Amino acid sequence: MSFDVDEFLDTYERPRKLVPICPRAGLLVEFSELEAEILQAQTRDSLGGPPSELMERLKAIEDEIEQSVRVFTLEARTTREWSDLLAAHPPTKDQAKDGHIANPDTFGPAALAACAADPVVTVEQAVRMRETLPPSEWEALTGALSALHRERVASPKSLLLSVVRRMSDASSTMPLSGGSLAASFSDADGGQ
Repeated sequence: MSFDVDEFLDTYERPRKLVPICPRAGLLVEFSELEAEILQAQTRDSLGGPPSELMERLKAIEDEIEQSVRVFTLEARTTREWSDLLAAHPPTKDQAKDGHIANPDTFGPAALAACAADPVVTVEQAVRMRETLPPSEWEALTGALSALHRERVASPKSLLLSVVRRMSDASSTMPLSGGSLAASFSDADGGQ
């Protein structure tokens, strides 16, 4: 099937990745501790279920976490832009010996600033983020940047859609009440 390459290029959208970060670590700890407490209560008092006041508090913390999460939208650069960015931050001799293709001290903040679509981030802000965030959060951002420029964006195929379609096709011969979506997934992957 033939298509117009210029039209393809004119309408091409650069790949994007969303990186959610919760700036309230205390809430995350409180959530984990409360969830563990609820599971303990559930094990201890399995017939009564978890205490409703604990479940209400867990829901309130979950809502607070959701409201505090900030999502960084990162957008891939073109091959030329990415190459130029790498070239602008060459590794030192020691860094090159260690296998770095760019200076890790300067490249990460520059790459984040170059790829941050929403919100826009300056190099100075990116440096401050690297100095403020724990390694896991900084690595979530830089890992997403790396993935944007290394991983190919393929057309997705949904396992869920294929199962639903199969269930829909089978509905004329088999009632759905006897099965479950989970059982269908198990059937779809050979019972594993």
